[in-house]
Amino acid sequence: MPHQRKPYLEKRREDGEPFSPIDRAHWLYIAYKEGRSFREVIPQIYEHGLEEVLGALTKITRDRTYERIGQELERLKGQGVLS
Repeated sequence: MPHQRKPYLEKRREDGEPFSPIDRAHWLYIAYKEGRSFREVIPQIYEHGLEEVLGALTKITRDRTYERIGQELERLKGQGVLS
């Protein structure tokens, strides 16, 4: 489903419109699947509480991609890339 939202998310980003927490999680999902560098993408999109959203999406969808994104987010936080 996140890939189906890509044009919508790109338009919102181009227009400078804020992303909802779900939008942020889906943007990271798309970036992950496309093999983009999280070190560049996450700081641009990170917002406090995103970890909880990713955890909920992991449980709801049973898609472990969200879990892997959450792990990468925590790793970057540990490295001081995120605050």
